[in-house]
Amino acid sequence: MEVSFISKLRQEDMYEFNMYHAYHSTQGPIAIILGIISIAAAILTFGRVTMFYTIAYAVVGVLFFIYLPLTLKARSGRQIGTGSPLSGNIEYTLNEKGLTVKVELPEGAENSDNTASMTWDSVYKIVTTKNELLIFTSRMNAYVIPKRDMEGKLTDVKQVLTENVKDYRIKWTW
Repeated sequence: MEVSFISKLRQEDMYEFNMYHAYHSTQGPIAIILGIISIAAAILTFGRVTMFYTIAYAVVGVLFFIYLPLTLKARSGRQIGTGSPLSGNIEYTLNEKGLTVKVELPEGAENSDNTASMTWDSVYKIVTTKNELLIFTSRMNAYVIPKRDMEGKLTDVKQVLTENVKDYRIKWTW
């Protein structure tokens, strides 16, 4: 069986991937823990130290909670920005041999090599989120495929992946 479809990434798709990746690695939980510790320090020191320190602890705690999402939002904009290979259409083809990705390069791009293929043995892991299929090629890199771009083909995509990728590499949520 072979399934092909064209995908168009949006900034919110990259943001969802970046948030997933950050909060499923050490970076996100550490930010949450440090934020909680800072807020707790603000509460516990209230009235015991000068108001400056209490406010400083509270501000640092809030910054830990908002800094990571804001920086990920900015990064997502840069990743999908004009001129980026991710800003055009991406054609995915899945079959028993593996995954082939063809990227529509932006105008003026010098690199003419816009196709990549990989066998299913090369897949690090596959994760589904509420809105995306993430095919990881390593711990850090993944093909981000919005679920909306697979409409009508989700069953076929799931079948190709289930038949060709080892079960322990797949984490389905849809």
